[in-house]
Amino acid sequence: EMFRGAQQLVGATAGVSALYAVFNTHPTRRIPACTPLARPDSQVGGARRGIWSMATCEAVSPPQQAMQGGGSKYARINCDLPRWRGPERRAGEPAFTKAEVATRDGTAGNALWVTYRDGVYDVTEFQREHPGGNFIEQAAGGPVDAMWQKWAFHHLSPKVVDELERHRVGALSDWSADEDCLDDGGAYADEPTHRGSQRPLLHQPWTSETSVAALGSGYLTPNHEFFVRNHAPVPPAGTLSDHEISFGIDATQGGHDGASEIDLPLELLCGLFTPITVTSVVQCTGNRAKDSIVAHPTEPNGFVGTPLENIEAGMLGNAQWTGPRLADILTALFPTVVRGSNLERWHVEFEGIDGYSASVPLARVLARENDCILATHMNGEPIPRDHGSPVRALLPGVVGARNVKWVCRVRLLDHESTSPWNAKYYKIGASGTVKASAEQLVMQALVLSPAAASPCPPDGESLDVSGVAYSGGSGNRIVSVQARIGDGDTWVDAVLHEDEVLRDDSSRGHGWVRWSASVPVPPGTSPKISCRAVDEHGESTPAVSGERGGYLYNGYHTILLEQETDPSVAS
Repeated sequence: EMFRGAQQLVGATAGVSALYAVFNTHPTRRIPACTPLARPDSQVGGARRGIWSMATCEAVSPPQQAMQGGGSKYARINCDLPRWRGPERRAGEPAFTKAEVATRDGTAGNALWVTYRDGVYDVTEFQREHPGGNFIEQAAGGPVDAMWQKWAFHHLSPKVVDELERHRVGALSDWSADEDCLDDGGAYADEPTHRGSQRPLLHQPWTSETSVAALGSGYLTPNHEFFVRNHAPVPPAGTLSDHEISFGIDATQGGHDGASEIDLPLELLCGLFTPITVTSVVQCTGNRAKDSIVAHPTEPNGFVGTPLENIEAGMLGNAQWTGPRLADILTALFPTVVRGSNLERWHVEFEGIDGYSASVPLARVLARENDCILATHMNGEPIPRDHGSPVRALLPGVVGARNVKWVCRVRLLDHESTSPWNAKYYKIGASGTVKASAEQLVMQALVLSPAAASPCPPDGESLDVSGVAYSGGSGNRIVSVQARIGDGDTWVDAVLHEDEVLRDDSSRGHGWVRWSASVPVPPGTSPKISCRAVDEHGESTPAVSGERGGYLYNGYHTILLEQETDPSVAS
């Protein structure tokens, strides 16, 4: 099908004989079915893929510092960045050699064991519920230490230590403290330099919020100020000329059996398909997690107990993105699927060089009004490393978790992706319900100025307030924003600065609108500012949003101020 699509594309386009050479050099092929350990990254498409593998994070160094901390299972090794100490040895527990553990690799009916530092753990049953899915098989019969050095969030969630303790079956008899995966750079040795005023939440992997000052500095968020959400080390920088993307189909119905893929140069794609420029907000699914925890203190979510429970309202930004339309590319390569009758069952999965992958419904990507692109430029410049250099999926109105960075592989699936980030993480729904994968952003209105803890003027005076609002995945126009001081019903209509909204190739409103208002201080009110928004169809932001597992909170955004003291009273 891909070959037919390319033939039609070439036949209808002048001066693209190079595409024939691409197909002759990289014929459609089946990907061998092999385990993650046995499958070299170079087999999964893309010229750059082969230089970024698990080998990058396998180097370990001897301890740089002494181990400190008490016997608590939550104690961490004292190094520059957190590393779990792990459960303490148990009196009389069995001891195993590394060779003995290696035979429990989960194959041929064997149990699946792993080790962490000096502990041995039977994860045979746990692998079925492991949030990372079959990623755990990468450490089958051996240490998880190196894998956790890449997927470093394991060292930040208390749940990990609880699971270790629950599955411990013994100790390693031939382990030495010199083998500790203490950080000497390791997998994160070549991280980008972070300029600007980003507020860091994690250092490994780098995760940050855009500062309130940067969010309010202009209609577009500067690249170096834009929030970052990484799940693993940042891959080396790439260019249009040295990057390839594997396109493929993996299906079991409708005559599409097996998996086949073809590698296409990014530079060729950008030459064949006219790039467009789209202004769009990108927002992390967990933005405002802190507000969600306050609003729903008993609701279970994965943020509590980790540094991410402190996410305020800064994991978002507004930028102009440039690249070819995904609808054009996928229609050319997969005409039968795109024009078929069962489009609703198809997903498109994006995979990044870092190993992160996620899918969204194909119909959403194909709808031209959604302006989904493979973005190669951000605010007129090549995309920075932290944001996906040289190419990322830009899906306006879709949660950030699906806007995969460093794209090296695009597959059509006749089902939702089974990657951990679809199957286990980023799930929306109240506790006790079947949760759906997070997809569409919700409407938001945010206060950006004044900053929290700013002085509140005395009663009767006014305060200049400003912020942003956007409609989320609907693309509807924001028609009203209101702000108030205190808890009463004295809402003030804000001025919407629609004149600064950029005119580009966007089919509808994917970006935000800035607003400002002069808000009077009612007598005897509590010192806080709130705001709310309404779109062109009458939809509004709620006072308190429902339970969504800590994700996509969009209740009234509230900023606490400091009460000014009357000078005469103070004296």
